[in-house]
Amino acid sequence: MMNLFEIPFTVLLTLAVWFMAGKMVIIPAMVLLSYLLVFVIFYPIVSRQTEETGVTSSRRYNMIIDTIHKLPSILTSGEPKIWLDEFRLASGAASMATLGGQCKHPSSKCCLILFS
Repeated sequence: MMNLFEIPFTVLLTLAVWFMAGKMVIIPAMVLLSYLLVFVIFYPIVSRQTEETGVTSSRRYNMIIDTIHKLPSILTSGEPKIWLDEFRLASGAASMATLGGQCKHPSSKCCLILFS
């Protein structure tokens, strides 16, 4: 992807092609416009999926850290199955977000398909 430092040089190169080759400047101009179109179309999609992946992954890692601190009480209370079900849902949501799935909430049952 083109960064801000490359834009002036791209304009200068396009002007140089126009100066030396005239109508041949249409080819690099069309390539630049196609890159811009692809960026405008895909940036919001990639941005949203990246945010969802980050949120679900951090939720899963927070659950792991909480488990490490609360492991003795989870084991003595006899509720490891409840914790395992919650962790399965959180892991499934993180996996679905990474893969671009439709699992929007960690309590969604579609996440169980991955780990059943």
